[in-house]
Order: sequence, then C-alpha cells, then structure tokens
Amino acid sequence: MVTHGANYTADREASADDPRAHFIDDENSPDLFLGYAAAALRLRDQLADAGLSVGPDSPLFLYLPCGVGGG
Repeated sequence: MVTHGANYTADREASADDPRAHFIDDENSPDLFLGYAAAALRLRDQLADAGLSVGPDSPLFLYLPCGVGGG
C-alpha cells in the first residue's frame, strides 16, 4: 500500500498507468460506497445473530468513519 500526499490528481494518474494499482477515491468511488453498503448488510446479520432488534422503539445509532474527509 502506498499513501501519497494531498495531490489526488497526480495519485489518480499514477495509478491509472500502473496495471497493479487500484486507486480508491474517498470522494467519488463506487468501490468505497459499495463497501459501506456491504457493511450495512453484515451489521444487520450480526445484530440479528445477537438477538438485537432495531426499530422505532429501539433505534440504532451508527457512526461509520469514512475517508479522510469524513464523508
């Protein structure tokens, strides 16, 4: 894994030229957003397995840190 500075344009271009690289843009990445969606489905199953229900009388407050910008 390589972490670069704040020049995302240069990083994006560098990864586009490298067939072994995959750039995940924290501002516009379907891969990242799909990951969050998958996390929601896994959390749903984990809550059910633990016997916890979520609804109007028992809300769930979830804090999911995302990206360096805080999404």
